[in-house]
Amino acid sequence: MKRFVERRTTPYRDPADVWRRGGLTKRQILALARADAFASLGLTRRDVLWAVRAFSEASLPLLEARPVQDHEPAVTLPALTLGEQVVDDYASFAMSLRSHPLSLLRPMLRERRVSRTDVLLDSKNDDRFILAGLVLVRQRPGTASGVVFVTIEDECGIANLVVWPKVFEAHRRIVMGSRLLAVSGHVQREGLVIHLVAERLWDWSAELDQIADLDTIEPKNGRGDEVRTDPGDRRVQVPEANATRHRAGKGPAARKRPYDRSRIHLDRPVIKIASRDFH
Repeated sequence: MKRFVERRTTPYRDPADVWRRGGLTKRQILALARADAFASLGLTRRDVLWAVRAFSEASLPLLEARPVQDHEPAVTLPALTLGEQVVDDYASFAMSLRSHPLSLLRPMLRERRVSRTDVLLDSKNDDRFILAGLVLVRQRPGTASGVVFVTIEDECGIANLVVWPKVFEAHRRIVMGSRLLAVSGHVQREGLVIHLVAERLWDWSAELDQIADLDTIEPKNGRGDEVRTDPGDRRVQVPEANATRHRAGKGPAARKRPYDRSRIHLDRPVIKIASRDFH
């Protein structure tokens, strides 16, 4: 990064300029792209990932002082969905200023009668709810006689779960392995301290892997998103390409069509939750 800054005698023009003049490797540029670092140049993650594919591995020092000519054909790339941006935000920063993953999944959760965590604020003892959230903390204190405490988070806040030993033993794999945990239980309240005592639990982590396909809410810019992150709707002007842009190369329909470079996708990661677990 020191070399990268020192060589910025004039503003970098594009990803190729960053690669040649900045001295970064393709892997480093891809990491910056996934972190949305090129937004200040008006480029989305997909723009940069597409540009990097044209970089040659050959060392060409004579080109370092001048722009690298892009001989790739001009294409119109599909606009990133909000879900794709959230997934890459989590892969880069373990958070997102655009939207919470549970906001994107809320229509599905509503169909399953899952409440938001803020319902606990006005709850009473023994009220029953189904909640779901990203698993932030798992604790099994040695002084708690086998009781496990779990903290989950949705778009409204957090909920603290109490999992009694018998329930834990019946759902051990789910409690210890879920990224997205759903729980049915009853409220236990003492003053300002509110717990949901778990009775049944489900692992809905697979739902997180579908988030990249979702685009149900308009992105909201936070202070970290003051630069332009998407110059508008630049979807491919071919209906079938738009319909399959997240499934390129998969399924019978995709196999029948030749590879279309305008349907590039991110080879995207899935949301991984770095929970803090104490045993």
